[in-house]
Amino acid sequence: MGKLVGNYRVHKKVTAPDINTITFVGYPVPKGKVAILTFMSVMDYTNNTNELILGIRGADGNDHYLDFGLGTATDVEQSRKIETEVILLEDEKPIGVILSPSSSDVCYFSAHGGLYERGESVV
Repeated sequence: MGKLVGNYRVHKKVTAPDINTITFVGYPVPKGKVAILTFMSVMDYTNNTNELILGIRGADGNDHYLDFGLGTATDVEQSRKIETEVILLEDEKPIGVILSPSSSDVCYFSAHGGLYERGESVV
């Protein structure tokens, strides 16, 4: 891995305008860089029975899901989180998805880690 050149941080909040799926998308990893995320989360702070998804949007625009789950009526709040390293290559972006939130649900997405110069590959 190359040297650390900065932080990768995304923090977004939105109040759902209706019941349509909300997809949070982070910014793309710059050319020649690699992001190593150490934390990702998506949360519906208001409603606890939605399906939540964390993943990566590839450079080709396709989504790849890493973690998903459905809340239950006994959950205090609904959230999904990943607290292990997730590696993003150039042009990839972290995503958080909330399926069918209720109108006025308060929803959050966070992703953070380090941004590195891309090192040489050893094959």
